[in-house]
Amino acid sequence: EYDDKNVIKKLNTTYCEFPKEVLQAYESERTKRKMEEKEKDGKLEASNLVLRKIVFGTDGSVTIIGEEYYWVEHTHSNGKTTTTTYTYYYNDILVLKADKDGKTVWCCKIPKAQKGGSTGDLGFHHHSYKGDNYFFYLDNAKNANLSLSETPSQHIAGRGGFLMAVKIDVTGKMSKQSIFDIKEEDIRLHPWSFESVSENLIVDRLKEDRKTSKVFRLEIK
Repeated sequence: EYDDKNVIKKLNTTYCEFPKEVLQAYESERTKRKMEEKEKDGKLEASNLVLRKIVFGTDGSVTIIGEEYYWVEHTHSNGKTTTTTYTYYYNDILVLKADKDGKTVWCCKIPKAQKGGSTGDLGFHHHSYKGDNYFFYLDNAKNANLSLSETPSQHIAGRGGFLMAVKIDVTGKMSKQSIFDIKEEDIRLHPWSFESVSENLIVDRLKEDRKTSKVFRLEIK
């Protein structure tokens, strides 16, 4: 609840579960079978889910945004020296909206598969506009029109990709649009560093070299 100065005066604690059908969306049949077994044992969950953002609505609702993230350590030895490297995985985004009473209004899964030895162009940026939620990230072009029974193709860090925009409207309806191929535009984008500077404007600073840079603008209309 909010007071007359729009400051939170009361918080209610509740628990919202991610629906099984949402967790199983865009997964392979093998993964779905494993999920069914976990559900029988009461162990079904969103694995490796990291909380990224919580958005509080003026009506008392809350939108919770999480991303499947993990890393794998690789150790190599030639008998004399040992080298350790890491592979980072930034996968599906889960978004859940609950009303002021803690009841789930809608829950969506944004299919995403990103991998890299560095994290430069991985991850995503979230932006709220007129009650809708927008997500921007780099993706493999093959993922533009996935069905619920398809798994996303992987985007590899540093190898180009398409800037994708996913919109989840106030009713929970999800739509996706490919904005452009960053190789054709000859730019390097890092969506995690995007900054929402106004209601409908997102910017990022693109470094061309050590001395010069330019501003990247995304305007929502």
